[in-house]
Amino acid sequence: MPNESPICRLPTELLFIIFDLALPNCGWSGITGYERLMFSDVCATWRTIATDSMPHIWATIHIDLVESPPHWAAAVRRYIQRSGQAPLRILVTCYEDLDDRWADPNVKTIEWCERTWTLLCAQSYRWKSLVVHFEPSKRLVWPAQFPVLEDLEIAQEDEELPPFFIFQDAPVSTLRLDFAYQSWLPLLVPSSWSLRRLFLESGLRGCEQRGGALEHYIDYIASCSPHLQHLDMQASYVFHQTVHRTHDRLLPALTSLHADSSTCEMLRYIIAPNLTSASLGYSIYMRDEIHPLGASYVRSFASLVEKSRLRTSLQSLEFVLFRWSNDTTAQSVIECLHLLPALTRLTLEGLYETYPWYVVAALRRDPGADRIASLELLPQLKALTVDTDAESVHGDFEGELRDMLRSRTKSCTHEGRELARLEQFSTNLKGNWDLRTLY
Repeated sequence: MPNESPICRLPTELLFIIFDLALPNCGWSGITGYERLMFSDVCATWRTIATDSMPHIWATIHIDLVESPPHWAAAVRRYIQRSGQAPLRILVTCYEDLDDRWADPNVKTIEWCERTWTLLCAQSYRWKSLVVHFEPSKRLVWPAQFPVLEDLEIAQEDEELPPFFIFQDAPVSTLRLDFAYQSWLPLLVPSSWSLRRLFLESGLRGCEQRGGALEHYIDYIASCSPHLQHLDMQASYVFHQTVHRTHDRLLPALTSLHADSSTCEMLRYIIAPNLTSASLGYSIYMRDEIHPLGASYVRSFASLVEKSRLRTSLQSLEFVLFRWSNDTTAQSVIECLHLLPALTRLTLEGLYETYPWYVVAALRRDPGADRIASLELLPQLKALTVDTDAESVHGDFEGELRDMLRSRTKSCTHEGRELARLEQFSTNLKGNWDLRTLY
């Protein structure tokens, strides 16, 4: 008698969605063979769907070139078979010196690690994404071609150059670099690459020892032009200009930018006339420390805005995990916002001390004679997010915030022009913040 329980009557299309959501973590804890796709063991029907109808759920393969035991090699082979011809996402890790490790006759894992690597390399024609976290190795034999490789991430703590030449003929469009030493950054990307998305993350070493060497990073970013559309920069050490010859670089296709407080100085040397979205985030390395560059950070971005003539193009701006070190920072933010009359979306997140009060107060529209400048600040703003630590904010911040919101949801004109009303607002503060109930 067939099972008539509701779960057995779910349509296959809905099971596809459920299985996708139930996939295990494919990060560094999800080494292939370490975690099973448990839903494929529930029943024969689910197993058939998972193994025969969803090749993409088997298309992410993560191997460790040192620690993989024999049964993991069998798991990789099984994933390759079940993935059919789906594009592969390959993650390769090795946190030890591979040459020394494989040269040790007492290491038992060499044979099946090499066998697994060879098996994966035979599938390089469908590698679409590759993440490599290891030290360079002379023993590692790479495939000759990567015809569909679009997404490449390389992370290493060695001072040697990463193996860019291996991928020089690949159609890479997204590049992520996570490095401890800044000295190995090449100044030019392979000519075959048409980079549209670039992520740069720098660790401690190299930056401290060489003072940042700002011009090297600026040159590298500029070499990705004219196709670069998204740029993301993070660092554990504040970058400063060390050579006076550093000059402005034009990124004509850049539309989206994220920079943390450690890379703020680099914004002074970038011209991006088509930028529509910017996120200025607090450094992930220094989020628990008081950062002294709040105002300088904003001024660096304001410099980019003025040089790039973004008054009519920038639509979205985020200040994320931002510490307001003094009232100069708040004033710098207000001055920067005055440069952006076309801005429609603003996020202020991670506000501290009393200084967000000044920004919120400046955003309040007041047609009075002494506040006429308030009507000229962000006249097109339609969406606002304010996330803050309410316990650290002094004074009646919530009251000031509500007054500002009321002023921006009313009909208002300035110099014969209708100003935009605020349509969306979100906050982590408790209470009712529905714009329709503010009156």
